[in-house]
Amino acid sequence: MDSLLALIAAFDGEIEATTKEIEQRASEDAYVEVLCQIRGVGRYIAMLVIAEVGDVTRFASARHLCAWAGLTPTVRSSDGKARLGHISGQGSPALRWALVEAAQHGLSPPARRLTAAHLIEPSSPARHSGPPRAAEWMTGTLPLPPQPSP
Repeated sequence: MDSLLALIAAFDGEIEATTKEIEQRASEDAYVEVLCQIRGVGRYIAMLVIAEVGDVTRFASARHLCAWAGLTPTVRSSDGKARLGHISGQGSPALRWALVEAAQHGLSPPARRLTAAHLIEPSSPARHSGPPRAAEWMTGTLPLPPQPSP
């Protein structure tokens, strides 16, 4: 049992040393400070994005970066009809994971708990015709409910 406790203490020491090194490198990198201004992105996710993407100037646009990261939908077309599918999944799985985590943490806790009923006015006839689509709320076509005043 003592040998396991010593092993855990050694791992804790390694984790602490690695954490200090990451924090030091993050404080020296100007890009980390810029990425941390995005809601949901912290120092660790910013460092992961920088490590995975590298020199961002190699991408002509944000669309090119998204395609490289595998965040764009697959397209199947036939006879002039195009069908969009799931994300292509090309690129770095770690980068996709980090960006999804950042997006989920970017929502404030009250916004994560909202239900569809909160997004429609109580007197609206649409309130009883079923819940609105989440995509409409995310794109801003459905407003957030008013915040209660203190």
